[in-house]
Amino acid sequence: MTREYVQRTQKSPTKDDSGILQRTAVRQLPAKAQTPQVPRGSNLIKSKNRFKKNLGDPKDGHAKNIKPQEINSFLRPNKTFDEALDELQKMPQKKRDALNEWVYKTFFRRTSKLGIDFAIHTLSARIHFNTAASIDPNSGKAEMREVRIGGLNQASLRDQSKNRSITISELRHIQKGLRKGTITSDKVNFYDEWEDRS
Repeated sequence: MTREYVQRTQKSPTKDDSGILQRTAVRQLPAKAQTPQVPRGSNLIKSKNRFKKNLGDPKDGHAKNIKPQEINSFLRPNKTFDEALDELQKMPQKKRDALNEWVYKTFFRRTSKLGIDFAIHTLSARIHFNTAASIDPNSGKAEMREVRIGGLNQASLRDQSKNRSITISELRHIQKGLRKGTITSDKVNFYDEWEDRS
């Protein structure tokens, strides 16, 4: 709670001996709602595992070659094209590869979600989304590599903190929209279809 000193409406304020207006009434005000802090800069890159999930396969070792602060510094909005190009040319090849992977994945992850929103909200179109997939195409177990009905849903429940596929990001974006009511169920058709190659 905060306090606000206000004047009474029926009497004019009085002055004490020092000439300062006396506080004639005190009213309790509810505390102002705190605006949640939105992550910015390298904190935005680190939030929601954006750093690791956009660096591709962990086996490639990109996370060892670049830091979130370096990505943020490279992408700062006031940098000119010439400055960025100069910085990129001076960068060691492994760092350049890591930056390239991160920017590429981040760009397609964001634009694919924007495409879904554009199709649904601007074009009033219906999204047809195929959820047939394997749970883990890189697994050593044959049953995890096997394509199945709703496999993408099952895959999205696994740990996706590193190298999350863009298709899973799209699925999670649609599911979040359905839960929040920003996407209505009549605008999405989930189906399962695949070619059996056995």
